Amino acid sequence: MEKSEKKLLWSQRKHLTELFSYFLHLLKDYLYHSFMAKWQKEQFNNLINNLPLDNIICVHNTYRSQDEIQSQYCNPNKVSIHVSILYRHASLPVDGKASTEEKPELIKEHIFVLSHDNTQDYHCVHHSQKLIFDYITKELK
Repeated sequence: MEKSEKKLLWSQRKHLTELFSYFLHLLKDYLYHSFMAKWQKEQFNNLINNLPLDNIICVHNTYRSQDEIQSQYCNPNKVSIHVSILYRHASLPVDGKASTEEKPELIKEHIFVLSHDNTQDYHCVHHSQKLIFDYITKELK
């Protein structure tokens, strides 16, 4: 994962062409990033809007609880938060309504798994995903 870097004020005297060249270089990276973010959002929305029956989209993300500055003022105990968002069709036994091809009823669920493991290692992430898989295969069927 790339680190973001702060842009510093340019205090040297340069030719105008050099200044524009520098800005074009910065703009090229921004335009690529902006295009990819927009394209990914469109693709994701297309997947949600055309989700076939009996299919689920599951988005996983992991967060650590505090940054260094906050941890100096707060309790040093930390947790990892594994957030998953499920997009699925409504099921009559679970939701009290059924989704059909003619009238799709999408349900969006947020699942939070808290763990004392703040290193976010493979085993903790895998265990969180297994809990979600068990929920999908046992509770929703």
